Amino acid sequence: MEPMVSVASDELAAVAPGATVESAAELAARLQESDAELRVRVIGSTDGLDWTSPGIALLTGPVLATGRRELLVFLREQSVSRTLHRFGHLPAGR
Repeated sequence: MEPMVSVASDELAAVAPGATVESAAELAARLQESDAELRVRVIGSTDGLDWTSPGIALLTGPVLATGRRELLVFLREQSVSRTLHRFGHLPAGR
């Protein structure tokens, strides 16, 4: 699922071009229909967004001033390694 911006009023939509204008209940219904694991960043009131869905993480804490720290909860990191030796012996031709 692509990142989306959802706002509750037309005034906020003017500030965020491409945002979807919908109520909190409409947002909750749309997110619960999805079968993907989601992380939702809430800025402002959480009225109408109280649900217990195991695949949805609702992040309601204060917004951090440092973008690197703010985005840590959205980062999914993967490490890939390759072993070129067994018991400390390098394979022939390496």
